Amino acid sequence: MSKHPSNMQVIFIVPSAGTSYYCQNCLRDYAWIRGLRELGVDAVLIPMYLPVLEHIEHSPIFYNAMEVFLQQKLPWIQKFPAWIHRILNWPKLLQCISRSANSASSHGMEELTLSLLKGAQGNHHVQLKELLDYLSQLTPTLVHLSNALLLGLAKPIQQSLQVPVICSLQDEDQWINPMSSEYQPILWNALKEKAKDAAGFISVSRYYRNFMQQKLAFPDDRVEVIYPGLDPNSISATGPQMQPPTIGYLSRWCSSLGLDQLIQAFYQLKQEPALSNLRLMVIGGFAKEDQAMLAQIRQNLVDMEYADAVEWKDNFSQAARHHFFQHISVLCVPAPQGEAFGLYQLEAWLHGIPVVEPNLAAFAEIVSLGQGGLLYEPNDSKNLAHALRNILTDPTYARMLGQNGRLAIETKFSVHSMAMQTMAFYNKILQMENRK
Repeated sequence: MSKHPSNMQVIFIVPSAGTSYYCQNCLRDYAWIRGLRELGVDAVLIPMYLPVLEHIEHSPIFYNAMEVFLQQKLPWIQKFPAWIHRILNWPKLLQCISRSANSASSHGMEELTLSLLKGAQGNHHVQLKELLDYLSQLTPTLVHLSNALLLGLAKPIQQSLQVPVICSLQDEDQWINPMSSEYQPILWNALKEKAKDAAGFISVSRYYRNFMQQKLAFPDDRVEVIYPGLDPNSISATGPQMQPPTIGYLSRWCSSLGLDQLIQAFYQLKQEPALSNLRLMVIGGFAKEDQAMLAQIRQNLVDMEYADAVEWKDNFSQAARHHFFQHISVLCVPAPQGEAFGLYQLEAWLHGIPVVEPNLAAFAEIVSLGQGGLLYEPNDSKNLAHALRNILTDPTYARMLGQNGRLAIETKFSVHSMAMQTMAFYNKILQMENRK
């Protein structure tokens, strides 16, 4: 694809979850940046907290996870000499933290989340100054925040650089909902107030736009739905592999994304004579708080003599995911609370693999658009098993759904389409800001 210089520099500020488990928001942002760069945009990736998941050009890491946590718990650490701060920001130390400090829980992070939302009024003045000093050396047209939990940066950045700040919307609710009931309304109110500092918002689905509009009360003309996209030229679709029939799961290994429900459906299907050779492939990694559930699942598999029929892969690199999709018949991530989008659906369709998802949240919207899978009534393993059976026992039907999904990637969910729509929205916001 030829590049057309746009004379636009966009700063993407993206928090990284590290390398312990599959982070669909991170992968969405990396694809977004690559798509904009293909259009000639100078898209600058500024990672926060931990090292990035994939090989992509980026700036130094800001808001080092260890320093952010320590300064929240021990504010006097800001008075430490500079050499200690240099040690805390040592790249090899961050890589080690990324691999070992693998908690994904937001429980207990209420005060830290609120402090970061407070921006200049929070406890992380040193990190904010470092970020603003770095940004002042660049010449951005606008700044794009990866999610609304970063809105505490919007006003300081806008005041410092005199450029508009755009904010993506995805999965903020999944971070806030596990927190204490005392803090949830405080955090939503803080987000609503900070939303006034953003010039515009990009939501990953119509469902999530409506949900967040109720929470944050932003005006209609300041929000756009832009679906995430992948590059159809990056992979030749292999389609579903039906022998042996294999269910695939791609996400963090946890109950909040439905792995335990999928295991129950697997048990039911495995006992049917037509699916006695059924296999399950699980990829995506896990966090510390998932270990007890995983130990119980693995013991149950041993007790039922199914352990050899389940393959666990904690390597979820791009190459590992490609290998995974070459060996499954159908993808299922039965998230019991639904998702704002679910990027794993697009990854499956890119490879020509059908999906089975609960009729919740954005799943109905995305599956309806792509026509590449089946929906089932949620939180019932029998309903889930029935939907999976319909695909696993009908290779022709499975291939048709997979082909529909691949066509959807080419026509509705391509990275080029995502980048083009984003450019149009950027220009709209810039024109609106210039008229002020």
